[in-house]
Amino acid sequence: MRKLLGAKPHIGILGCGWIGLPLAKELLQQDYRVSGSTTRTEKVSILKTIGLEGVFVGKFAPDWQGDDITKLLEVDILVLDFPPGKASEEDFHWQQMQALLKDLDADSKVIYTSSTSIYPELGKEVFETDVETEEQAAHQKIAKAEVYLRAQLKDRLTVLRCGGLTGWDRNLAKYFAGKTNLEGGSVPVNLVHGEDVVRAIVHVIQQERFGQTYNLVAPLHPNKEDFYTDLCKKSNLPLPHFADIVQDVKFKIVNSDKIQDTGFQFKFENPKEFTYSESI
Repeated sequence: MRKLLGAKPHIGILGCGWIGLPLAKELLQQDYRVSGSTTRTEKVSILKTIGLEGVFVGKFAPDWQGDDITKLLEVDILVLDFPPGKASEEDFHWQQMQALLKDLDADSKVIYTSSTSIYPELGKEVFETDVETEEQAAHQKIAKAEVYLRAQLKDRLTVLRCGGLTGWDRNLAKYFAGKTNLEGGSVPVNLVHGEDVVRAIVHVIQQERFGQTYNLVAPLHPNKEDFYTDLCKKSNLPLPHFADIVQDVKFKIVNSDKIQDTGFQFKFENPKEFTYSESI
């Protein structure tokens, strides 16, 4: 059933994980009707407790497995927020998209959370138009899914290419603390705080910014040595040590001007100012 004129759209979230669950909570606070899925049966009751129409989805390629998923597929806007699978499963993510669109309501719009790993590291600033085909992409599985979704959904699809996800309880300092002879200290980081991802998805929904591809990366790009040294210091962890030798390392700087031109403002423009907590 389509929404009544003037009513807020019914939102479905396929994947209520690290981004999907905070997104669901934010949408509920703004009085949206929200349906959401989880791959863990014991989590369905948690989703229902916070006000979601929760369903269990164990697998949906090549066929759906789990609860009745019409609550997810007969929505006004469906947010796809789940990982593309193991590297060995070459076509699995694409098969997921095929299974999904086979049963999706013909009028539903889709927001697909993609990744900036799709861009090759060519030592320059990169923009949304730099990768529009599989041949141009560094990450074939994600590119194949993007291309397929765009061909099928056209102006009903918006792709958000997210940078490295951090913030909340995901503090990257632990991966660098105390490490020595690290390479690539001069390489710029392309990171985004989880809260800004949630805010951007809500922005797309409220502004009806469909038929677009947006990079979602904090506008400032400190280099790895400065960022991780500062982060370890703030986290009271042993400082990392980066090699003094300048390596011919590959990098990219992901430009996020396009989404900012729509009126979206990052809460965290500088990764050095990201906040962290024990839980989401």
